[in-house]
Amino acid sequence: MSPILAEVFGTAILIVLGDGVVANVVLQRTKGHNSGWIVITAGWAFGVTIAVYCVNSISGAHLNPAVTIALASIGAFDWAKVPMYIVAQIGGGFLGGVIVWLAYRGFLDDAGDPSARRQSALGNHRRIRAGAVVTRRALSGQPRARF
Repeated sequence: MSPILAEVFGTAILIVLGDGVVANVVLQRTKGHNSGWIVITAGWAFGVTIAVYCVNSISGAHLNPAVTIALASIGAFDWAKVPMYIVAQIGGGFLGGVIVWLAYRGFLDDAGDPSARRQSALGNHRRIRAGAVVTRRALSGQPRARF
């Protein structure tokens, strides 16, 4: 297996196990519904461990663009390989997300009233927009309002 394919595979494993446990805990009618944050934490720890053990000997198991860039910036990884590793990691993350979506599709469809989902999406949009405004003000050097 090539290092690029190993990064796709490892990142997909990480996302399937990590996001899969979150979906299992959060979605109603799943066996793990409301089992708590410790299950999510343990699931993510298990996901990272398994993904790293699966591909470490092939690609170094970066599994995350931040790790790849950090290793390249300290000279432990060749900058010429960084773009392909990042593309592979994003592709693996997308693949893992699709697998989780397919596995929990029935539970997602029954997740409640569509208008509630729409309201939640609008609420998230407002929070993201507020965050962008705060960031823009912080970066522009405008003085902060004092209360």
